[in-house]
Amino acid sequence: MNAIILLHVACAVAALIAAGHVGGFLARRVRQPAVIGEIVAGFVIGRTGLWHAWPGIEDWLFPVGGPVGADLARLGQFALIAFMIAAGLEVRWSRMRGSLRASIPVAIAGFAVPFAIGAGAAWWAPAFFGVGAGDAGPAVFPMVLGSAFAMSALPVIARTLQELGLLALPFGATVMTAAIFQDVAGWLVFAAVLGLVVLPGTGASPEQVPGLPWVLLDMVLVIAVLFTVGRRVFAAVVGISRRGGPAAGTAVVAAIGTLGLMVAVITNAIGIHAAVGALLAGIAMSDTPALAEPPIAAAIGNAVAWCGRWVFPLFFVAIGLRVDAFVDGDPALDAAVIALACAGKCIGGGVGARLGGQAWREAWAVGAALNARGAMGIVIAQVAWNHQVISWRLFVALVAMAVATSVIAGPILRALLPGTRQQTKAPAV
Repeated sequence: MNAIILLHVACAVAALIAAGHVGGFLARRVRQPAVIGEIVAGFVIGRTGLWHAWPGIEDWLFPVGGPVGADLARLGQFALIAFMIAAGLEVRWSRMRGSLRASIPVAIAGFAVPFAIGAGAAWWAPAFFGVGAGDAGPAVFPMVLGSAFAMSALPVIARTLQELGLLALPFGATVMTAAIFQDVAGWLVFAAVLGLVVLPGTGASPEQVPGLPWVLLDMVLVIAVLFTVGRRVFAAVVGISRRGGPAAGTAVVAAIGTLGLMVAVITNAIGIHAAVGALLAGIAMSDTPALAEPPIAAAIGNAVAWCGRWVFPLFFVAIGLRVDAFVDGDPALDAAVIALACAGKCIGGGVGARLGGQAWREAWAVGAALNARGAMGIVIAQVAWNHQVISWRLFVALVAMAVATSVIAGPILRALLPGTRQQTKAPAV
């Protein structure tokens, strides 16, 4: 890499991180997750904002092609994988066992209803909802949109419940357990479906793509190996890293990052998106007992916070760069996607919670909490767009849906649960 390209990449990275810091700070000031501010910051410095005031600046500073564009794309993918590892580490299966009975109907209905609504809408009106250019048969697009509707955002939900003082209550345990099951199910379906996509220009034909049973078999094998042998390997690596004395926490963090990246590379090589592999790796590592030890837990928390400041914005700020809300936005499609996604998750989660024994007001609050899509909804939209399963119009609509559902989650919960107290501490990244 010559000096000019390196300087160009450094300037672009600095602009992304600076915009992410400003956006995240402003979002936290109004009690929103920092990721929402980072995405909005991307709109401001990209085609929606700065490009109109200074035409061409976005194309010059953040080019799509060439060596600079390629380097920025690689950094963005690295940031995505790091985020998915961190999201997986937030899952603690052992903490959720006591709420399984109440959470199972919520998880099932909260996944099935929005999935059916999204898949049904895409099947009924594919032209309106924006099918992409990929060639994988008529069932792929509905299943992808169904997965996007069924997804929840664990980090956003956790921060919202923490902010409202609900995370440590049975209500919070029910919501978090259901969200875990829904996210894992959604990503598995999404990953299996992407294995059926034929990208234009690759020279492949639909006959060369393995069928759904083979893709599902790959998924089952990956999960089986990861949660048996993989967990033992990670536990052994952590045990060795703990002998590092004062540097034990740093060594464990390095082990988490290394093993997470290795799993992401392996899953990507066998046709499962690297982001899914990173998420599964994080989940597999999350319940290792040594990670709960105070020095190691503090080191992991500091590492995730550092990534939130310096790494994650490289992906989330870049989401809004290419979107021109004045040109790319389709108000009718945006409204339809937001309305259907909200209806599916709130009805499914609410009915499931009611079947689990919750009163109606609390049941609707469960559905409203699960409705936040946040970063997970944006990641699934980005991956689907990269695979050309969805159109650019639908990508913009899914980003709008992810932002809108995350913004309204807190106010709706406060309205449905009037005894909820606002915490004084702003939600974390």
